[in-house]
Amino acid sequence: MLLKEYFDSIIFRDIVSRYNIRDVNLLKTLAIIMQTNISSPSSIGKLASVLQDSFKRKTSLETVSRFLEYFESAFLIFLVPIFSYKIKDQLQYPRKIYSIDAGLRNAVCFRFSEAGKTPSREKLILLLKKDL
Repeated sequence: MLLKEYFDSIIFRDIVSRYNIRDVNLLKTLAIIMQTNISSPSSIGKLASVLQDSFKRKTSLETVSRFLEYFESAFLIFLVPIFSYKIKDQLQYPRKIYSIDAGLRNAVCFRFSEAGKTPSREKLILLLKKDL
């Protein structure tokens, strides 16, 4: 319960109040979607389509892109480009999603086996710490 409250606090204090978000339900739904798709590639177009289907109204690519930037600035997620020596490929293909905290993720998402995904997240966090 405490982690769920912490998640809500991040959404409301760090994102909604800072960026004056009007559609809090859309933002929170996208945040939960991002937490459930850990270590999976996600394109902005696909995410916009999923939200459009769920909310039965147009969701722009710009809105989804801004929300993803807000999640990153609040350290809710990291979006990592695919590995490629070609910059074009890194820019063209969907980025992978990583949650900073597995406990936070488990508090707001369905529980299922994420075998293979947690070690990947742990490696990312170690690499990020080295750069700091």
